[in-house]
Order: sequence, then structure tokens, then C-alpha cells
Amino acid sequence: MLSGRLPARIEASAVKRLMFSTEVVETDGGTEHRNGRWTEPRAEWDVTIPPSKRTADEYLDTVAMFDAAEGSYDTFLFHDPVSCVDIEVRFKDDMLTMQGVGNLVTLSFTLIEVK
Repeated sequence: MLSGRLPARIEASAVKRLMFSTEVVETDGGTEHRNGRWTEPRAEWDVTIPPSKRTADEYLDTVAMFDAAEGSYDTFLFHDPVSCVDIEVRFKDDMLTMQGVGNLVTLSFTLIEVK
């Protein structure tokens, strides 16, 4: 686990989602069978950071954290703004979306809870 963190204002802007993993199989006779793979929900956070909501340093720190984590490879602590606790997370994907030009770049990424 990395010792670094995302900037506090970036963490506070995250939108939380809870999800389960359920497999639903429909038989030839039309009956459904469900298999719940997890006994408790797993959390994801979507983060979109427009230039108006961050400083240049927060932008650089976020990109540096993504680089240090090598995308989805390594984990780090994230302060969940909903439950107000620190949770071990990783980037969900190996890409950090950057849209815009120069100082007007919007960053987008998803974090996922590590169990």
C-alpha cells in the first residue's frame, strides 16, 4: 500500500456507489436461480474534477498519485466523505481521463474499495 493520499478537496468531491455481485441464471424452463457472490456491498467512487474545483497543485498531486499507484496496480488510503472513515482503495482502471486544453483540463477516474 502506498503512503500517499489524494488531496482532501479531491476526496471530498467523490460520488459514492454501493454494489453487490449477483449472478442471475435463467433455465430453459424459465426459472431464475441467483447466486450472490458477496455477502456485503463493495463501494466505488466516481471523481470528476473540473478546473474550477481544483488548484494546479491538486491536479499535479492527483496525477502523481495515479503514477505512483501505477494505475490500478497499487492501493492507498482514501477518506470516504460519506462515512467519514479511511478506506483502502485502488484506481479501478489503468487510465486517467483528461479532457480539455492546458490549464482547463478536467480529470475523471473511478476508485474501488479493496477488500
